[in-house]
Amino acid sequence: MAMVMVTATATARPRNVRTESPASSGGERGRRLRGLVIAALTVPVAVFALLFAFANISRNSAPEVVSRIVPFDAMAPLAVTERRLMAEPAAVTAATLRETARRSLEGQAVSASAFRLLTFAAAMDRRDNEAERFARLSESMSRRELLTQFWLIERSVQKGDHRGALSHYDKALRTSLNAYQALFPVLLRALSDDQIRAELIPYIDRNPRWILSFLLEATGSDATATDSARLLIEAGSRVDGRVSQAIGPQLTTRLINLGEYAIADRYFASQPGRPLGLMQASDLSAVTTD
Repeated sequence: MAMVMVTATATARPRNVRTESPASSGGERGRRLRGLVIAALTVPVAVFALLFAFANISRNSAPEVVSRIVPFDAMAPLAVTERRLMAEPAAVTAATLRETARRSLEGQAVSASAFRLLTFAAAMDRRDNEAERFARLSESMSRRELLTQFWLIERSVQKGDHRGALSHYDKALRTSLNAYQALFPVLLRALSDDQIRAELIPYIDRNPRWILSFLLEATGSDATATDSARLLIEAGSRVDGRVSQAIGPQLTTRLINLGEYAIADRYFASQPGRPLGLMQASDLSAVTTD
């Protein structure tokens, strides 16, 4: 009897032991497979995101490197070609510019830089009206494109459109401090032109941030002091008070040192509360100022 009980106990199925069905085992394998697939897809997405971030950060500073590391970037070849154009104009053909722009536009829907290259290509082929249309398209996409603004300045000057040229000067100078060094010398030379001075008055009235820097440079030079005084006299009360305070003393002193007493008196009188003839009343002359 005892033997029967032991045998029965030994052969009985243990209680509370779970056994996996084929269906549940298949479900676990499916979940593991999905995890592996997701992991496999995540890695290339992460790599792509890293490359895209690298291209965005380095495209302007190192476009050649971006072109090699991120060959699918549509913008880097534009920067590479444009740099080469600036460095070696004779080495870049209109056909090269058009082909680079075409490939970029195929890889990216619209691009201000691509239309700028098309501008330069058309200008090389002396198709000025077509070049201007491309430049306007580039400008409409981004007004922060300095080279586009420079080209439009030159185009406006060629057409004798002083107002249009100054509009593009303003856009470029408000875009970047780097434009000051390129554009101020040209604008200073143009101060002797009556029409240019007249077109500058609305900008003095609006007082964008570049005006004070420009006037400090204009009034700080013997070559342009007299013309800058004429500009400020013509602008009259539209000159911002803080601008007048910043440039007034150096301009008045420079005009006197140059012997320009009449225009110094007119400038002095154009300031609020200062009557015409005050300098003559003070008997300023070459003798008294030595």
